[in-house]
Amino acid sequence: DQRQLLDGVSLYMTFRQFGASLGVGLLTILIEQRETLHSSRLFEHLRQSSILTQDRLAGLNAYLASHLGDGMVAARAAAIGLLRGAGVKQATTLSDADAFLFMAFVGLVALCFLPLVAPAPGQPSGQQSKPGTAPNSDKAVHPGPAGPSSQAITT
Repeated sequence: DQRQLLDGVSLYMTFRQFGASLGVGLLTILIEQRETLHSSRLFEHLRQSSILTQDRLAGLNAYLASHLGDGMVAARAAAIGLLRGAGVKQATTLSDADAFLFMAFVGLVALCFLPLVAPAPGQPSGQQSKPGTAPNSDKAVHPGPAGPSSQAITT
């Protein structure tokens, strides 16, 4: 009996570790795929021929040229780097939001399977233990004047 218990625990722990590894792997793939999608969609709107992009870069160029002191070429490279960094942050945030949405969906699906879980051993199905009573016991523990005591009265 002890041998079967140890085998059951080791099997449980193996499947638990496997499930965690599988979940982390799938979530990593999901985040990478969604980050690629979001970054391509965000950056396709940032064309150099776009008037909004040119205005934003011109404003950043002027600001960085006056504060960096390295000239217009270095200021332009820094402005493009800042714009790229903002796009990467947005793509990362959107992909993380997608991952959280996916995990919420998996949690809701798991909740649907909760009624299929077998009841605890020694407890009839459909009957829950009452607070203050021990499972499989006809005696309830009632607190005495100084707090919980070992006095039990039959119900």
